[in-house]
Amino acid sequence: MTQQIYNTETGEVYFTNNGEGVDDGEHYWSLAIRTDPAVSHEDLGQRGTLVMKDTEVAEAMVAEMREQGIDANLGDDGLTITYDWA
Repeated sequence: MTQQIYNTETGEVYFTNNGEGVDDGEHYWSLAIRTDPAVSHEDLGQRGTLVMKDTEVAEAMVAEMREQGIDANLGDDGLTITYDWA
């Protein structure tokens, strides 16, 4: 997974996490949490990319993300999901 946290009002990108370090076999989720009192959680959005191992799971995940109101798309390879959750 890669993720980018940004300000939905200004478009300013606060940080991007490209998933480095998650391939050590100990974990799979690239979790990055930072706080700043000047930033309201209501103004945050997340863009991300997920690469799945199974096309059926990827299709089901995109369908569910869309059902939940997340702008999600499945790539031509049938495994890569891109989304924007604001």
